[in-house]
Amino acid sequence: MKEFCYTIKNAVGVHARPAGELARMAEKYDSTILIEKDGTAVNLEKLLAVMKLNIQYQETVKAIPDLFAAIS
Repeated sequence: MKEFCYTIKNAVGVHARPAGELARMAEKYDSTILIEKDGTAVNLEKLLAVMKLNIQYQETVKAIPDLFAAIS
């Protein structure tokens, strides 16, 4: 499974606005995209789940697409 790691560069972290933008972007794809922080992974389409991760400045998150759904 292909994964992508990213370190948050926004000084206020991932608050409501960027979490909403991520959720809207993820909804455009047929596959499920998970975002993981500290071993907890949530569906990127779920705004409140992403916000509950409490992603802060300089923290690293991992994006994990469901590649099997993408090719079926």
